[in-house]
Amino acid sequence: MSLWLFVLVILLTALLVSFYVRYFPVITLQGWIARTWVDNVPRVSALALHPDDGLYATQEFYPPRGTLLHIQKNGERQLLLGNLGKPDGLVAFGDGIAVGQESGIAPVLWYRQGKVEELFTGNAVEALAAWENRYLYTVEDRKGGRLLRYDHTTKRLDVLYADGEGMEGITLCPDGTLYFSEKKQGKVYRFNEINPPEPVIEGLKKPNYLLCTPEGLWITEDATAHARVLLFAGGEISVIASHLRSAQTIIEAGERRMLVAEQGRNRILELIREE
Repeated sequence: MSLWLFVLVILLTALLVSFYVRYFPVITLQGWIARTWVDNVPRVSALALHPDDGLYATQEFYPPRGTLLHIQKNGERQLLLGNLGKPDGLVAFGDGIAVGQESGIAPVLWYRQGKVEELFTGNAVEALAAWENRYLYTVEDRKGGRLLRYDHTTKRLDVLYADGEGMEGITLCPDGTLYFSEKKQGKVYRFNEINPPEPVIEGLKKPNYLLCTPEGLWITEDATAHARVLLFAGGEISVIASHLRSAQTIIEAGERRMLVAEQGRNRILELIREE
């Protein structure tokens, strides 16, 4: 084979692989369907339900370009906050929404009724979880990252764990069980305040956001290609959706309906369980 033909084959192969990675459709488990809820949201990352049935959503740009948006069901969007530093976590808290920032040392913000309050400061804060509108939990995405608990009543910030390796997701189950993920390690841990965190799932592809529901533990993967949405229940993992690109937050959005921020395709994906 001549050199120019060899180079042409390599280039065509690279183009085909790129096309496959970018445009291959999402595949869902039997009984589920996937469709786009809203498109063209660059760097979409964190999601939370808005009281008007729309969404809060963040765009994970470096400062000063990071934003908090309100996205309505018809796709219209409104800028609520700008000048954020990689806003990568949202959770409903009290009568507003808590917003984390991953770009170094930065405050966790509380947005409500058009006003912003600084709650506490972290270093590379990722996802957030809330408990009874009093406690906020978060993890830091860095070597030696901390698992933090903020008590809004006393304004106290406690370090529950301080030996993380790039922690990403965090979730609280209805019974109070806390899980967090370490993306580079490919692991999901169960936390308690007595013993070291216990790995409960290993061998994942960049596990990212977590969500605990009565059905089980939902996990997204932040792989740039072939990312998945997983459900861990009864000691078994089900692949609910695959062939995603950089899946971020997953939330419940009604009965038999989940929403996933698919950052690699700049969209919010809707996963619906068929009756």
